[in-house]
Amino acid sequence: REACRATGLVDNLYGSATLLCGDGATLPAGQAGCTFRSGGFPVDPETAYTKTFGLVLKPRFLKGFTFSADRFIINLKDSIGYNGYDYFSNGCAQTGSEFFCSKFVRNADGTLFSTPNSNPTSGYIRGGTTNYYRSKSAGWDFQGQYNLNLAKAGTLGFDFSASLTTYAGGQDSPILKKYNCAGYYGSGCGQLIPKWSHNLRTTYTTAGDIFSA
Repeated sequence: REACRATGLVDNLYGSATLLCGDGATLPAGQAGCTFRSGGFPVDPETAYTKTFGLVLKPRFLKGFTFSADRFIINLKDSIGYNGYDYFSNGCAQTGSEFFCSKFVRNADGTLFSTPNSNPTSGYIRGGTTNYYRSKSAGWDFQGQYNLNLAKAGTLGFDFSASLTTYAGGQDSPILKKYNCAGYYGSGCGQLIPKWSHNLRTTYTTAGDIFSA
């Protein structure tokens, strides 16, 4: 009941069969069901707070070698994302939070039906693009280069780059738990965000720069 009240439903309509959502075939005759709207909503701009620092090593005892490490921390307030209407309807039923329940925009009689192509101002469950509470990403970026002189045989060049993601997630609502999707996919995380990824390239160049591979 508290969750329904949070969607704007008055107490005397709680449990009313006339407010059910369905696919049309399972609803009583003459009942319209619910409208789900997923576009045409304004969002607030994101605000990012970033911290970065790093170091570069170029030791004298290893000529031709350079290594750098950079730390990044990005906190994003009012982050923008996309979710279907079921994300908000399920979240409202489970938490009663305004973040989820405010996406129910009822008509005066409590129904959630409207004509979709009329650009309705009420009578729908909202989905689509919206602002979340906050998002965060943090990790390290590494780069290394080394040129090995082979005298008359030419040179070997090594180029290494890597990324270590320590945090990639956030908190959708102040009352929800924080989540970290680094190394995970699905179940609210979407596409895989690897904790570690790297690339190593080796290039051989003949003396005089005549040929390179």
